[in-house]
Amino acid sequence: MEYSRDFFILGTPVSTEIGECHFIKLKDYPQYVNDLSQIAQSKEEIIYNFQNQNKFGQLDNLINDLKASSLLDIVNVMEQLKNAYLKVFTKVFNNSDVFASINEDNFYRIRKLILDMHCIREAKVSKNPELERFNQKSRALKSENKTDFSDLVTCVVQFTGYSAADVLDLTLPQLHSHFFRGAAFLNNHAAVIFSTVSPDAAKNIGSWSQHIDLFEEEKHYITDDEARKLEKLFSD
Repeated sequence: MEYSRDFFILGTPVSTEIGECHFIKLKDYPQYVNDLSQIAQSKEEIIYNFQNQNKFGQLDNLINDLKASSLLDIVNVMEQLKNAYLKVFTKVFNNSDVFASINEDNFYRIRKLILDMHCIREAKVSKNPELERFNQKSRALKSENKTDFSDLVTCVVQFTGYSAADVLDLTLPQLHSHFFRGAAFLNNHAAVIFSTVSPDAAKNIGSWSQHIDLFEEEKHYITDDEARKLEKLFSD
């Protein structure tokens, strides 16, 4: 199965080996946002969450079983998590039986497609608990300055002239693309105005039509390898 995220702006279904995968429109998004967030959990994140609850070793056997299992195996034995998958898969494929077609061969591709189609990135989780706690604090600090959903919607209404009803028919990639394109246009316009009074400002004028990457990797995450290099640097 191959697909190009460049065409997500069109909002058309993506063909897969188990059927056509549809976008969840904004009008339906509130009903599925919690389920999508559960689907975004990686095997590592699920294990980390159990490790956080394992204060006295009471979950050691469960954690060892999870480590030896695939993500699909974990989904199939955790009722709440599986229900989230069933709900989302039923919606995007318009088929209540579609999850029965999922196996180890196609699970990860289909899951990745659904996350991509809804502008969701799987959080990177370190196997080192202390390093992961640092990364989570870093994510929390970054999220404090993050534009929330209502801001996105109201800004897109302002930028595009769409009515609130029009916006409800958008997909998540369309909403984000309109928002960031509008922001780029306004930033470019402001830079042009400042350049008339400050020649130096003209050097910073970028094109408002430059590429917008909705799937940029998170930059506040420290990998285990980077942590080891930092540790070595400060110990030398």
